[in-house]
Amino acid sequence: MRKVVFLQNEGNVVGGVWFVNKTIGEELIRNDYEVHIISIRNGLNPVELSYDEKLHVEIINDSKFWGYILGKDIKKSIRQLKFIKAIKQFILRQKEKKSLKQDFINCKKRLEQINPDYIIASHYQMLDAIPESMLNKTVHEQHSSFSEVINNPANYGCFKKYNNKIHFLWLSKATLKLAEEHGLLNNHYIYNPSRICSKECADVVENKKLITIARLSRQKRLDDMIDIAKKVFENKHLSDWSLEIYGDGELQNFLNKMIDNHRQIRLVGRTDTPKEVLLKSSINLNTSDWEGFAMSIIEADECGVPTISFNYGESVYEQIENGNTGIVIENRNIEKYVDELVHLMEDPQYLKQMSLNAKKNSELYKPENVVKEWIKLFQILDKER
Repeated sequence: MRKVVFLQNEGNVVGGVWFVNKTIGEELIRNDYEVHIISIRNGLNPVELSYDEKLHVEIINDSKFWGYILGKDIKKSIRQLKFIKAIKQFILRQKEKKSLKQDFINCKKRLEQINPDYIIASHYQMLDAIPESMLNKTVHEQHSSFSEVINNPANYGCFKKYNNKIHFLWLSKATLKLAEEHGLLNNHYIYNPSRICSKECADVVENKKLITIARLSRQKRLDDMIDIAKKVFENKHLSDWSLEIYGDGELQNFLNKMIDNHRQIRLVGRTDTPKEVLLKSSINLNTSDWEGFAMSIIEADECGVPTISFNYGESVYEQIENGNTGIVIENRNIEKYVDELVHLMEDPQYLKQMSLNAKKNSELYKPENVVKEWIKLFQILDKER
């Protein structure tokens, strides 16, 4: 039986990386693979995770949380002339780096015990936790956009260090092309799988509900979304429509003030049942500055809910067939967004057809189809060894 290890930084936390690793891992189990998910440390907000009992999930050091002081934090203190704070930060950073180095050593020992056929490193730091002898069976899956990689000197520097020693896995063709243009070798792309499965399709005409499921963070530009919704709801004939924003995060209070008890806009809170929420919706809204590969869009497709989105970057035109499964708007063009959204809401036939197209497009992201691409990637690694 072939063995696969997914290596990630934080354990016992719910997030995009966990859901991708879990979903692919469980599907690989159905294809007779032995699968491990190994985290270096706990996350800051641990939760009780649910997963297939055949999935081996463990944490190298469960007495500590992932996270350490960054170099940019120290530089910021120096710029603010907070020299004592900067010195304390530097000392703590050095202590933490030493502690983390030991965790990486223990991770290497654990990997040698398992002796996997393939290692999937979900974060660039994890590459330092893999034995040199196993790099030829290692794939680094980058869960973000290449623009985020290139703007992170530590991330990009790590990639250069391991270039030609490992394989790189990206989330879209466009991202792969950018990686190649920047000199990275052994590049591949595989789309993320949907974490939900639905045989049903939302009744988008009758539901009359705009929806977003997202972290309440600045990246998502939910302030723009609320402004857009307010402009849309100025149309009196759309008074039976609503916008529901699902999620939690640091901007909750700010967004509540923006909504200001608007009758048609609600900040609902986090949901653990996205399928049920989406099946009661009509149109998925995305206003993000950037995305690596938007899980919310593929989950909306699975439920037959089309997406209207700003152009968030590399993967947008692979996730949304413009005018077919959804609509892509020039970034920050709020007036155009409002016009296109109102048009879609006012035209039931257009909306229904787009819903059917989105549902059909969701076949691309079904785990059983996505895992076939993973198995092809493993076969490439086998041939090179």
